[in-house]
Amino acid sequence: MGAARSAASIVRHAGGALTEAILIAAIVGLIALALSPAYGPARFLTGSDRAAAAAAPTGTIALAGSAARVSTLRYGSSVAFDTTVKGRLAPKSTVYVTVVCKQGSTVVYQWSGAPSFTFPLEQQVGLKALGYVWDPAQDAECSGTLVYRDDGGRTPKIIFLDKVPFGTVGS
Repeated sequence: MGAARSAASIVRHAGGALTEAILIAAIVGLIALALSPAYGPARFLTGSDRAAAAAAPTGTIALAGSAARVSTLRYGSSVAFDTTVKGRLAPKSTVYVTVVCKQGSTVVYQWSGAPSFTFPLEQQVGLKALGYVWDPAQDAECSGTLVYRDDGGRTPKIIFLDKVPFGTVGS
C-alpha cells in the first residue's frame, strides 16, 4: 500500500506542476499579446495609434459641375461633389459626405449622404422644427466634408478625409 500511495502522490505532484507550468505560459502569452503593437489594447496602453493610422484611407473632395466654377450657390439650388478615396476600407466602414451651412454661428443646414448624392440647399423641416431657420435672404457659409467611418471596433472611428468650403448667396 505504501508504494501505491507514494506513486499516487508523485502523479498528483507532477500533474499539479504541469498545470502550473501551462497556466504560467498562458499568462506570459497573454501579456505579450496585450503589449503587441498589432493588438488594440497595446495602442491603448502605449498611447500609440500608428497601426490604425497606417490602415486609414485617404480621400479628396471638390465641388462638381457648375458649382466648381462659381463656388457660390443660391439658396434653393443643389450641390454635388467629385470625390476620390484611396486605400483599403475596413469591412464595417462607410464613406460619406456631410454638408453643413451656417449663418453667423448658427447651423442652418446639415445633411449627410453618399458621395454621389446631390444635396438640395434649402430649409430642412427637422432643423426648422428645432428653431434653426435658414433665412434665404441672407448669405450662408457652407462646407462639404468627406468622412470615413469605421464601425469595426468597440467605438466608431471617424476620420475627416478632406473638406471643401463654399457659400450660398441670399435672394
